[in-house]
Amino acid sequence: MLRRLLRLPRLFSWRGCAMSLEGADSALSERYQKLVEESGAHLSPEDARHTFLVIHPKIRWGENSASKTTSAELQLAEAIRLLAEAIRLVKTLPGFSVANSVIVGTDYNTKKKRIWGAGRLDALVEVKNRHHISAVMVNVDMLSPLQQSELHNVFGCPIYDRYNIVLLIFKHYARTKEAKLQIELAELPYIRHRMKYLDYHEENPSVLNVKLGVVKSNTGADKYELLRLHEQSLRKKLRTAVDSKSEDLEKRAPRGTVLKPTLVSVIGYTNAGKTTLIKKLTGSSSLHGEDRLFATLDTSLHSAILPSRRRVTFADTIGFISQLPVQLFASFSATLSHVVHSNVLVHIHDVSHPDVLAQRENHS
Repeated sequence: MLRRLLRLPRLFSWRGCAMSLEGADSALSERYQKLVEESGAHLSPEDARHTFLVIHPKIRWGENSASKTTSAELQLAEAIRLLAEAIRLVKTLPGFSVANSVIVGTDYNTKKKRIWGAGRLDALVEVKNRHHISAVMVNVDMLSPLQQSELHNVFGCPIYDRYNIVLLIFKHYARTKEAKLQIELAELPYIRHRMKYLDYHEENPSVLNVKLGVVKSNTGADKYELLRLHEQSLRKKLRTAVDSKSEDLEKRAPRGTVLKPTLVSVIGYTNAGKTTLIKKLTGSSSLHGEDRLFATLDTSLHSAILPSRRRVTFADTIGFISQLPVQLFASFSATLSHVVHSNVLVHIHDVSHPDVLAQRENHS
């Protein structure tokens, strides 16, 4: 079955040969790339340039509203905080700027196909036209393909959500093998979701903020099986990369220590100062702190020796934000495995940040 899906030549034997497995992985990766290019169900290029209108939908009442437990003032403060965070996310990408932002109330939830009623949408379109805006970000974790399509029809421009923006940030700044593998893994739910939508709707893929293309060479069953196989391959490669990094750290460990290393994982909100702290403690030349969101995209390990001669390994971890989609977090579970096995967790907060209390609550 696998050979048929990958269309492998008979040169590749499946009898336990390591070279065969590497060839299979390579063939699988090539077919996967061909599939997403033909289907159009992958993210638009991160080098696009847009001027954004950022909209935060504030749920006014209903079971998903905070009105029963939170005062109106606190609800507004939280909405302002989330809107500011969304603006900062958009601005993290080169070529993306924000011309205007607004908080717009909606009733009950954000699952309706257009989220807002006709009157509010008309007002938002006026704002979009007045400021010559070329893209809209709706500050929810993930829009459905139907919502993206409906809102595209309303605004006449690309529609983004938090998942889309964060993935583009990750793709733009990823440098290490582990980071790139994790990002490709995180992109799979997005691809799968939109492929299914395009299977049943006569829709231009660009409306879903993906590249143009039509699936030509894969039947429905084959392409979803290919996605499943590619996901398995990515998880295996990621696990191997993480294990290799841990083994390499052990080999390079300083001599003269009397006890096994203590693993100290430094966690916290993105851009809280985790990398800067570890660099100060270890003097690691490989660490370079940056003042931007998601400067760290995978876990890196750095050794230091305490005055007691105990060897300590500090784990610099990826930071997260509020309202991060579960699928995105799950894709980074492999490199976060160090946190699970830590002896000590150090939770960093940037007390100079105006929203430090909200960040502490969201990250606890």
